[in-house]
Amino acid sequence: MVSKIQIESIDLKCFNKSYLINESDYILDCTVDRVDLKADSAIYSYVYLTVDRYIKGIRYSLTSLKSLKI
Repeated sequence: MVSKIQIESIDLKCFNKSYLINESDYILDCTVDRVDLKADSAIYSYVYLTVDRYIKGIRYSLTSLKSLKI
């Protein structure tokens, strides 16, 4: 199973580690397996990750995530 995650622009407070830990629903330790780029009317980055470890959050039954539209 692959999950699609839409990433928006990053707020500066997201660079604060304490803020991230408190506000995040999930914190994952991942390995980047592959990155694909595609362009049509927009530029899309497909990032394939393998979840190595769940640091925070309830574990999903999937082991790979796909980020879409960065």
